[in-house]
Amino acid sequence: MIKVSQFSRSAFVLVLALLVCALGSLVNAQSSAKAEKTVPLVGTTWSGTDSDGDHYVFTFEHDGTLAYKSPTGSFRNGTWNQFKNAVYYSGPQISDQAIS
Repeated sequence: MIKVSQFSRSAFVLVLALLVCALGSLVNAQSSAKAEKTVPLVGTTWSGTDSDGDHYVFTFEHDGTLAYKSPTGSFRNGTWNQFKNAVYYSGPQISDQAIS
């Protein structure tokens, strides 16, 4: 049996990964044949709903903080940075992983 807190973390990771994949698709759609452009995340807010209908909102703050809202509350306990098209996230249950 999966505990609710474990499921919520899994859903959080899944939604974050999907949002980053959406960023990759956006970058690919905007890139030219000669050079790929990087779409900066700083100052942007992304939202989505997982397959269970839970809504998540992620804000990539200027100071490197990842603020997010989930069904269990609002948090500012993640950090992020971006190098070209790679986004790195550190926070609960994830440690310095590139998400692409």
